[in-house]
This record gives sequence, C-alpha cells and structure tokens, in this order.
Amino acid sequence: MGIVIGGDKAWRRYRKGDIAVALHWINGEPALVLFPAHLTESRVRQVTPFCIPLSVAHEYVAADGHPRLLRAMQGATEAALCLGMTPELSVVHRIIDAIVEAIPDLVAMPPEPVTWRAAAGGAPVGELTIQVAGERVHEVEVTDPLATAPWEPSTRTRDPVQGSGWERPVAPGTEERP
Repeated sequence: MGIVIGGDKAWRRYRKGDIAVALHWINGEPALVLFPAHLTESRVRQVTPFCIPLSVAHEYVAADGHPRLLRAMQGATEAALCLGMTPELSVVHRIIDAIVEAIPDLVAMPPEPVTWRAAAGGAPVGELTIQVAGERVHEVEVTDPLATAPWEPSTRTRDPVQGSGWERPVAPGTEERP
C-alpha cells in the first residue's frame, strides 16, 4: 500500500533531532514510522523508512515504559542502516529514545478512519509500477472494491455425510453440532 510518510494522513508527527517520527495506519494497523527529518531529493531513493507496527511494539518497549534493551538495540541498529545513518552508539540511543517516546501515542491511536478506505475505492492489495527501459513511467495503488462490503459470517458448514471437506449450505440458526 502506498502512503506519503509524514503526510496529512499521519495521525501524529514529531522529531527527535534528525529523526522524524510519524504515526500512520499501514494496511489498517497502527504503525510507528521512522525516517530522516532532513531529506534531499538525492537521498530519497537511498533511504527506507523503518516501520514498527502495533502488533510488534511490545518487543521494543516493556509494559513499564522501559526499552527491552536487546531487541531495542537490534531494531535501532537496523533502523539506522535503513535510514542511511551510521549505526554508532549516539544514533542508536536517539532512535531508541524516539521509539520509547512514541509508543504511548502508538498504543493510543484509534482505528483507521473508514472514510479513508472508502474514498480509496476499496482495501489496498498492492501496488503496480510500470517501467519502460528501467524508468518508472506510472505507479498506481491496486485496490479491492469488494473489500468495502461489510463482513458477514459464513452460512456454510462441513458436510458430515461426505466428510471430505465438501460443504453444504445451512440455514442460519440450524447448525448441527458434531
């Protein structure tokens, strides 16, 4: 899914020295995104934003708010390399500070606004890039228009007569118990 890091759809944005932090929804999940605060056009292609989804944030910070040092040091070193920075101790500490300070806001993030998904024409499922002779000509986000329909529970169950995984339709409220 393509997003503009630190753009107007970021829930919050702030800086920790030369590291920018943006809280976004990536594939519908709240995520903390780190990227260099000062980007020149020549460096944009050399930098990869470092993303920590909410589902793995507990690996970086304990419930008491202190960093889990081993994983935090590993992640901060990876982040420094992704951001095009030298992974020296001061940079790693600054990245850990940025992560620890942003985790409470990440946990407090609300679900992604439904209107954003509806406006996009469906749930994003990927990106399509057209290149001619190695040059990017066009890039577009691919969406699933059926994904905006509300979820409905299945009215099908396993057929105990056939037992081979074939299913038969069952009227709601008349499910058989094995």
